[in-house]
Amino acid sequence: MKQMFKVEDRLDIQELVVRYGFLVDDRRWNDMGDVFTPDAVVDFGDFGRMAGLDNIVSRFRAATHPLQHVIANHLIDRVNDDEAIVFSKALFPVPGDGVFEGVYRDVVVRTPDGWRIKYKTINNYGGQYSPWANENYKV
Repeated sequence: MKQMFKVEDRLDIQELVVRYGFLVDDRRWNDMGDVFTPDAVVDFGDFGRMAGLDNIVSRFRAATHPLQHVIANHLIDRVNDDEAIVFSKALFPVPGDGVFEGVYRDVVVRTPDGWRIKYKTINNYGGQYSPWANENYKV
């Protein structure tokens, strides 16, 4: 049986990954240290790989971002008392009436300032935008 975190840790970790979406949506680049470690890596595949908080902030400032992240349905796999892997569903509107759907995978670590994201990736389902956003899609 998997060992679970204390409820407080689970809630803090869930809030951390949701806070990331709020900071991006609100363009609060100066607060990204509240969610990332100084040596964090963000690897979005074709969208680019960024290493280090300063580089992440610089690249995020220059990029076009969706305005409304929905990050939900978190699965938290405990690695040890100070590290976990978090899988979260990600949905957000994109230009052209599409909806991006995928899964964020975050490696989070406990720091003196609380939980922070050390490594972030995203898996885009289907490689394109959601088929259910297309009016021609039939179930």
